[in-house]
Amino acid sequence: MLINHKKWMKDKIDAKMREHLRHNHYEVADQDLCNVFFKGKIKKVGVEYNFSTVFYGYDIKKYIKANGFLPESFYSYDEIMESYYTPKIIHSQFGVNGRPWQQGNDSPGWFFVA
Repeated sequence: MLINHKKWMKDKIDAKMREHLRHNHYEVADQDLCNVFFKGKIKKVGVEYNFSTVFYGYDIKKYIKANGFLPESFYSYDEIMESYYTPKIIHSQFGVNGRPWQQGNDSPGWFFVA
């Protein structure tokens, strides 16, 4: 998550979020709170800055279809493939191939090449 720190402080977002949490309960407090609190104010970053390890463990077209993802709210197949070998930030999710830092993982070795 990238935030505009000056705006966050100016708008007293932390105090507003704490007050909101006093009256609301969420199963996944951090993610649910952000989704509700910032609805309509969230911008999608390029897939190269949020490249999921899931893309290396599944057929990407099937993954997109099975989850009902739309390019407006997720990424298109073409966008994902453009960054497949050149991601800037890899988001390690679910441990599909094992976490990259775990011994014996099945993640592509080029993750670690600088």
